[in-house]
Amino acid sequence: MWKKPTSGRVKINVDAAFSPENMTGATGAVARDDRGDFIAATSCFISHVTSAKSAEVVAIRNGLILAMTIGCNSLILESDSSNAVDIINQEDYLGQEVSIYMECRHLGSDFAKVEVIHCFREANSVADSIAKNALSTRSSMVWDEGVPDFISLQIVNDLAIV
Repeated sequence: MWKKPTSGRVKINVDAAFSPENMTGATGAVARDDRGDFIAATSCFISHVTSAKSAEVVAIRNGLILAMTIGCNSLILESDSSNAVDIINQEDYLGQEVSIYMECRHLGSDFAKVEVIHCFREANSVADSIAKNALSTRSSMVWDEGVPDFISLQIVNDLAIV
């Protein structure tokens, strides 16, 4: 059962992991309410991806899907990949990731407000851990009941900083 977001904006942090040796990747996303409390998280293993940049754009798409799934209407989506953020924020994009870009544009139109912004890597450690875990386990997961054990300490540390 998804925890209903509070009336404020939801913040979703996303990140990707990429293995150039076997061209696989993974994404991680964590959603928090306007107080910083955990709402949900998701990971997705990608069996074939062409580059780290492509994986980062997929992470943004998966963050938008998480936001839709939890019933969020207004969100801030943060990624530590300035390249992926720049791609998504362009009016027109015709690069290698064009299909993912178009899907993100379509998904974003279903929200009242979406901001896709860059954050520093240090502020994205939870999403990074989720993506790395998905890559190493080659699995996709959803957590909606509670914080997964492998990121619980990072969640607590993030709240202490806020």
